[in-house]
Amino acid sequence: MGSSSEKVWGQFWNSLMKGEGMAIIQLGILFLIFTPLVRIIFALIGYLKEKDFVYVVIFLIVLAIMTVSFFTGYVHLVSVIFKNV
Repeated sequence: MGSSSEKVWGQFWNSLMKGEGMAIIQLGILFLIFTPLVRIIFALIGYLKEKDFVYVVIFLIVLAIMTVSFFTGYVHLVSVIFKNV
């Protein structure tokens, strides 16, 4: 038996492959959640290439705050988004 997280993600992918509307909406929500995180990562890479270390430190702090807030809210997010799966 897998963990409850594996079951939730398994059900999500199965319903997404079936083309169910709720799963497509959930995927869109996940993209919206990850968009700011990806933007921060790409900006951080850009500042590293430019060797602008002041902004690198600032963006590392922002990335750390976003990552901690994302993972501490993960359990609640999964239960809210996937409760109808």
